[in-house]
Amino acid sequence: AFHQGLTDELQAQIQAGDLDLALYYDPPAGSGQKTFHMFYEDVYLVGPPEVLKGGEGDIAFRDIADIPLVLDQRLHLLRRKIEKAAAQLNVKLNVVLETNDVTLKRSFMSNQKFCTLVHHGLFSDQIKEGQLRAKRVVGPMIERQLVLAPRQGMSSSVVDFFLEAIRVIVAERIAEGEVKWRL
Repeated sequence: AFHQGLTDELQAQIQAGDLDLALYYDPPAGSGQKTFHMFYEDVYLVGPPEVLKGGEGDIAFRDIADIPLVLDQRLHLLRRKIEKAAAQLNVKLNVVLETNDVTLKRSFMSNQKFCTLVHHGLFSDQIKEGQLRAKRVVGPMIERQLVLAPRQGMSSSVVDFFLEAIRVIVAERIAEGEVKWRL
C-alpha cells in the first residue's frame, strides 16, 4: 500500500512501525531515524507569465514582498522555511490565500494572477507549456532535501533494493533535465 501525507505524519508512521518505507522532506536533526539522501530541490516563485515578466532565472527573496501569494498553510514544513527566511530579512509577504491544495493554487494562479512558492516539479508541465513561469528564489535560497526512511529493523537487503531503484529513477530524471533536482 502507498500512503501520501505530510512529512510529520510520515515520520510518525515510520517510527511507529506502521509504514515500512517513507519518502519525505527535511528530516529533523537528532531524531534518531535512519534516513538516506535522495536529492535536494530549490524553491521557486511560480506564477502566470503576466506577473513574472522576463525569462527564467533567479529572483531575490526581497523582491517577492509585493507579489500576491498563495502559500501552504503555516503547519506545512515548506511554509515554515519560507516564513523563517522572511523573518530573517524582515520581509512581510503578501499572502492572500493559505491552502495545501495544488488544484486550488493552480486555479488562483491562472484566474487571479497570484503566485506561489514551491518546488519546480509541482507545476513543471504548466511551466514547460508556457502557462506558468518559474524563477528560483535566492538571497537566501530555500532548499528541501528528500530522504528515504525505512522502519527500524527492516532488512538491509530490502532497503538497499529500494535505495538503488529510487536512485536510478532520480538519476534518470536529473539527466532528462526536466526536474530541478540536485544530488
